[in-house]
Amino acid sequence: FCVYGMLTHLRAFFYWFRGTSARAVRQLVYTDAVAPRAPDVRDGVAADRILVLAPHPDDDTLGCGGVLLRARQRGAAVHIVYCTSGAVDPQGDIARVREREAVAVAGALGATHECWRYPTRGIPLDAGATDRLRAVVARVRPQAIILPFVADDHPDHRQTALLFAASY
Repeated sequence: FCVYGMLTHLRAFFYWFRGTSARAVRQLVYTDAVAPRAPDVRDGVAADRILVLAPHPDDDTLGCGGVLLRARQRGAAVHIVYCTSGAVDPQGDIARVREREAVAVAGALGATHECWRYPTRGIPLDAGATDRLRAVVARVRPQAIILPFVADDHPDHRQTALLFAASY
């Protein structure tokens, strides 16, 4: 599969292929060499199965909503993982409202989804979380994975990218 990283909402995208070492990824991420290799995604991602790792319920829409819409219009299957409910208390009222909104957006898009309900600023990098992500990847069999840029300013965005890196 190909991995697309979202730079802080709507900026740009870069990619690397499975099998790239974590050290090589860190070197790629922290250099200016990324921009010349960035694919043009204005017409969507060329994949029939796309997995989105969204730290919060709005990150799929804000970070790559247009790309997902184009992909769905082409007939691609999209699966979204919402890592947190976007609230400190994942069982509280705000979390339930944000989850309902995310489910509505995923439904309107025609995407499948799942909510992991980790607390905000509490996405783990332990064996349970990495196994959970590997199970989703095995089940969805994505040709492309869209996730936040590892150097994003928000800790949940970075943690989501690091969870992917720790899983592969």
